[in-house]
Amino acid sequence: MRLGIFVLLILCVGRLFAQHPNFYSINDENGLPVNEVYQVIQDKKGFIWIGCDIGLFRYDGFKFKVYKNDKQNGRSISSIQIDDQDQIWCRNFTGQNFIVRDDSLHLLYSSSIKNTSHNNFIVDKKKVLGSLMEIPLKMCFKMVRL
Repeated sequence: MRLGIFVLLILCVGRLFAQHPNFYSINDENGLPVNEVYQVIQDKKGFIWIGCDIGLFRYDGFKFKVYKNDKQNGRSISSIQIDDQDQIWCRNFTGQNFIVRDDSLHLLYSSSIKNTSHNNFIVDKKKVLGSLMEIPLKMCFKMVRL
């Protein structure tokens, strides 16, 4: 009898503390500028950064802010990274690398090699931007000191 009451009590208490996950979907019908998204990343402040077909966007949970640069060759942002100081770095399909500083997008480096198939870059602790670009028959690694 005691065992039955104990099991019933555990089941009731466990049920009282259960929570259902709370989430909502963001799409172009409720605020997302476009449904073609290439990368999503969250920074330490909780902002969600979205690289998509029409540019770089920051979402604060309520609204989207667009980041543009006049020297941007293509609007699509294909790769986003965050460094150890919570700075946002991104790259587009035309080989341009950008950083978000003072709440605006700044061009850092523009590659003469346009490559849509290999858009990797590395940011190290010394703020050196390394860009990997695939060249026929060999691999090239370009470094730019900031």
